[in-house]
Amino acid sequence: MKKQVLTILLAALAAWSAAAQESFQAGPFLQMQGGAAYDRGEGSLLQSLSPAAQVALGYRFTPVLGARFAVSGYQAKNFAEVGGTPYHFHFVQPSLDLQVDLASLFGGWRADRSLTPYAFVGGGAAFGFDNDEAVAAARAYQGVFANLWNKTSWHYAARAGLGTGIRLGRRIDLNFEVGGNMLDDRFNSKKGQGRFNPDWHVQALAGLTFRLGKMAAKQTPAPVVAVPPKETVVPPSDPQPAPQEEPKAEPVPVPVSEPVVEQPEESAVPAVEPLSVDTFFLIDSAVIRNSQEPGLVRLIEYLKEHPETKVVLSGYADKETGTPPYNLRLSERRVQSVKTFLMVRGIDPARIETVAHGDRVQPYQGVKNRVVISEAAVR
Repeated sequence: MKKQVLTILLAALAAWSAAAQESFQAGPFLQMQGGAAYDRGEGSLLQSLSPAAQVALGYRFTPVLGARFAVSGYQAKNFAEVGGTPYHFHFVQPSLDLQVDLASLFGGWRADRSLTPYAFVGGGAAFGFDNDEAVAAARAYQGVFANLWNKTSWHYAARAGLGTGIRLGRRIDLNFEVGGNMLDDRFNSKKGQGRFNPDWHVQALAGLTFRLGKMAAKQTPAPVVAVPPKETVVPPSDPQPAPQEEPKAEPVPVPVSEPVVEQPEESAVPAVEPLSVDTFFLIDSAVIRNSQEPGLVRLIEYLKEHPETKVVLSGYADKETGTPPYNLRLSERRVQSVKTFLMVRGIDPARIETVAHGDRVQPYQGVKNRVVISEAAVR
């Protein structure tokens, strides 16, 4: 029982892995966002809100991982500790972020997913400028800012957050993002307690994400080729001797006819006819479509009806698309998908043999080579 459960789990994992690779295309993307920011300080939430913006250029490496170079900021707002005078200054924060697609991480890649949540973490530096209001407040209250800076200032920045993309089309998403920026407390000219007392700048942004570069090819359904059932050849039975007419009796002499000895028929042993089933796939795909399942169900019924038979699964790929190494891996995934389909429906893996040909062998013309040919017979 434990062995069967383990086999089913491994088969399901293999099928998920094959599906996760379907149609993913690595490539760059561009994000443009705007919104509001909140700086933790002496003022209330509404008093501390200020406008914020972000532009990012990134690259999606795998279905799960991506990276981006982002430039965010615009304005920060705070209040003097003495006198409560509000002041604001401007800043620009370049950062390098690592992004993780949470939907693909836990549910596998899907090109048509409408909602794509993600997490990001990164770091960089904040470049501040236009701090005139803090300088004026320091003069009015005789130097209440222990770390007052003028002109410009650089400070470290670390950040993390969550976001989600809502699919609007093949190349564009509506984007929402919330992130926290941890900055040096000297960023707002104040004096921190201890050597490490960060200042928090929280941003809530909305905008658009544009997918650039080459897109994954739209999947065109491959023609479904009906495999005609093989005709069963019934060998002709041995011809029976034609009945002979009894000779008419003559008065003299009476001939004695020899008895006709009939030959016993040989007992016919029904032979198990082999069965061949073709399973066709879409371009760059190893996922078995619903239209291809009836042929595999017929194969499973055949294997269960004839337990002495085995099946050989031969995988192929269309040489007109992809490179030979990639097509070899693609044919391996296609064979594994068919093998998984058979195993989870009760076929012993010991009765299944697999071979992947890639695009080295082309049994058919054109797109029909995106196929796994299953040949079952007594072996």
